[in-house]
Amino acid sequence: REDDDWEVRDAARQALINFGSKAKASVLKDLPYLVTSGETDARLTGIELCGVFGATEARDALVKVAIYETKGDAAPVLRMFAARALEGCGAAEAAADLLKNVRADSRLRDHQVYSVRALGYIRHAAAFEGLVGMFDHIDEKGNFEHNETMLRECELALERLTARRFGRKPDIWRKWYAAADHPLFPTIEKFDRTANRAEVKRGGLYGL
Repeated sequence: REDDDWEVRDAARQALINFGSKAKASVLKDLPYLVTSGETDARLTGIELCGVFGATEARDALVKVAIYETKGDAAPVLRMFAARALEGCGAAEAAADLLKNVRADSRLRDHQVYSVRALGYIRHAAAFEGLVGMFDHIDEKGNFEHNETMLRECELALERLTARRFGRKPDIWRKWYAAADHPLFPTIEKFDRTANRAEVKRGGLYGL
């Protein structure tokens, strides 16, 4: 919070994380206010630690940073840090707060786009369903009610959340979600090069 050297501050940040539960009371007492402080590095540290230690009292401030922070070169980073931190500060409630801004509107505003983007960092069923639900809104002519920019941002958010691409097809998304073991914690399947090479040799492929 106070040291002038960013390396010292970063070391302190890591130490607090390593202390874990022993540091929680101090973090929750002293750090939430850093979310809205004037010093960017301190804000980033405060935001991250609020997420790590579950500072639910900072949730409203984090939502505001995630969708309304626009000033300065650091604004995109601050928005991303705040969105990631929200997962640890009451994910369901945070998703509900963000979804209040996700509505079909003829006049698109930045905070609406940023709300959709932030949902892609919150690994919770409420965030997933809120994003997929955007594809349910179709007018009488069969066109999506949401703006194209919002729809594209929704696709990117779902990909970030699930590591999958199913386009704008809510039925497919929901079918996959119901069948997946851990849909919001995607893993990359292990590629066994040794077994693959042995199979290739047995088949006499590629000159091996």
